[in-house]
Amino acid sequence: MSYLKKIFNPEFADNFDQDLAHKLFLFCAISIAIATLSMAIVYFIYNLTEIGYIQLATSIVSGLAVLFYYKTKSLSIPMHLIMLVFLVTSIYRISKMGGIEAPTFYTVFLVPLYSGFVLGFKSGVFWTLIYLVMAVCFHYATIHGYKIE
Repeated sequence: MSYLKKIFNPEFADNFDQDLAHKLFLFCAISIAIATLSMAIVYFIYNLTEIGYIQLATSIVSGLAVLFYYKTKSLSIPMHLIMLVFLVTSIYRISKMGGIEAPTFYTVFLVPLYSGFVLGFKSGVFWTLIYLVMAVCFHYATIHGYKIE
């Protein structure tokens, strides 16, 4: 039983785990900021302004999360901010691309991996449950006639 407690311990086991979580956060947040900024530019070039603004907002929020992290050296608020932005953009993408059958629905598996490692077990479970509820909502929406073309 103590082995299970060790696995699901929300605290970092040592400095290596904590350092790795901070590096993972920085890598992902900076990558998201750069990738979504470049995608926003492409969307604006092709006059897809609605999606371009969403990508630009994602880039700005990710950049602000990195700046907030450097200011506080805490992962909690910046990571929850990024997870919230990922949730909102996921709902938008999935609703625009076919609901439960959307090709971008595969990114949901990253939520427990990323949030659980960086934030710990309890926050990982919280964000995973939020995404499971989102999937159930999209499933029941299609059952009740919500059709995305």
